[in-house]
Amino acid sequence: MGILAFAHPFLDGNGRTILLVFMELSYRAGFAIDWARTNKVVYLEALSAEIENPSKGHLNQYLSPYIVNITSRSQWPKMIGGIKGLDGLDKENISYASLDDPEIQRVYLANRYSIPDNNPVEK
Repeated sequence: MGILAFAHPFLDGNGRTILLVFMELSYRAGFAIDWARTNKVVYLEALSAEIENPSKGHLNQYLSPYIVNITSRSQWPKMIGGIKGLDGLDKENISYASLDDPEIQRVYLANRYSIPDNNPVEK
């Protein structure tokens, strides 16, 4: 994952893209990571260490306790859905509650990424 993160050319979407590529590669190797049990801060520290010193096993050491068997890609939505912070709500001091909660919706809408219109179309 560290090498994928180092090579990925985009400023936004690295984590989500790398996660899906890594999930496919892991699936083909017969395992998965129980991402819901991981800690985002500690994971990012291990990822940063791996990018700085590739192939030193920083991510292997961190992720090894979270390896689980996987038998079907249909398990992916549940696994990905359990990742705290993937929804962007970790940017605020908010407990993970229902997305139907009006306060959660307010924070989500306030923090939603928008692409600036650098090429306005003439009308």
